[in-house]
Amino acid sequence: MNTEYIDTESFEALTGGPLVESEKNERKDTIVSEEGFTDTDLDPIKKIEIAIRPNKQAMDALIANLKKSHITYQLMSLVHLFLDKKDRFDILITALQPGALFCTQNENLPFLSQERASDYLIKKYWSDIFEKEVIPLSPIPGHFVSINRCGITQVLLGPPNYHLYNDLIKEHYNQNLARDYSWEFFIQQIKNEHDPLLVKEWQKRMSEHVVFRLKANPALCFDSHCSAQAYLQSHPYLIKDSIKPYNAFSLLYADVEKIKDESLKKQIYQKIKDEFRSPISLGCFCRTRFRHAGFHLYRKRKGSSHVTLLCAIKRRVRNENDDCLSAELTHLVDYIEQHPMIDMRTCITDYCSDASHSVPCKPLNVKENLIVLIKAGYVTQFEDGKLYVSPKQSIPSPKLKIPEVANE
Repeated sequence: MNTEYIDTESFEALTGGPLVESEKNERKDTIVSEEGFTDTDLDPIKKIEIAIRPNKQAMDALIANLKKSHITYQLMSLVHLFLDKKDRFDILITALQPGALFCTQNENLPFLSQERASDYLIKKYWSDIFEKEVIPLSPIPGHFVSINRCGITQVLLGPPNYHLYNDLIKEHYNQNLARDYSWEFFIQQIKNEHDPLLVKEWQKRMSEHVVFRLKANPALCFDSHCSAQAYLQSHPYLIKDSIKPYNAFSLLYADVEKIKDESLKKQIYQKIKDEFRSPISLGCFCRTRFRHAGFHLYRKRKGSSHVTLLCAIKRRVRNENDDCLSAELTHLVDYIEQHPMIDMRTCITDYCSDASHSVPCKPLNVKENLIVLIKAGYVTQFEDGKLYVSPKQSIPSPKLKIPEVANE
């Protein structure tokens, strides 16, 4: 007869394989830079709430294993079991106000606005809707010794001394970067290249004019990307996908990298980082979940704070008149009470060598008696193997009632 420990190895056996060391340490490196995002990404009004929740399969496996065990665990040590492997928790996104969360139906991707979702679908299905045509133009005259490149998209923008350079960079920013990056950040990322081959490549590209012809109606032709995109936004039925508002959205950690909304992805990674540092929200959720599952929770003072403990066994505290235990079990409980937080193995060895016994004790019998006491709730065994017995409760003496003497 043995008690069962819930350590990382046994928990992994129930929830899908060994723990990879790189996965344990990756949470320290999950940092997303805040540079370059527009002011709308830092809106002080909270529109969504992101929460980390245990995976249902992992939580059910842990509860089933805990119910077979008689050991008292710290709540936070169990919470960290979910964080030790990324497939043990889910990310729940909840909209706190209407119009704060949207989702594409085919790929099931969340977005923080309908405009961002629409931009993504337009880029994805662009080649299915429009046919690209190239019209040759006269080459651009002039001598250029350098050319600027966008540091974000790596696209050649044009020579800084070209008379239409400002128009080119504004067009590039509005078409590709305005949703996710500020103008100041875009300007700071521009790189100047002194390569004649890059200048010739840009001149060749500028000697061609690209138009977009609608495949469904070849008579419609747009001379710019912006005009074609505006037409798609006013005719969304041409896109082979739809966008719907959502109140809540749940996804796995493996799916976070697939999110196309960079602002939302940044917020999710930040929430995961905060939860790894201090899993308060996840701990509160797990505490409620364990309570509903029938576990008994206790609070233990540790320094200036308290630690939450839980166990499938309800503690029983003896009183001075409690005689439900045999003399042998009572003697063992008294011994543990005299040696608080003694290790289980040390307790068995020392108890057997104690000279106060009238009959010699065998380690196997002492261990079986300890298991009986732990199951009954008289002895608490912690996850590190330490044993503890709650002090006896004194029965308050009944108050004597003084009879009242009637007035003569």
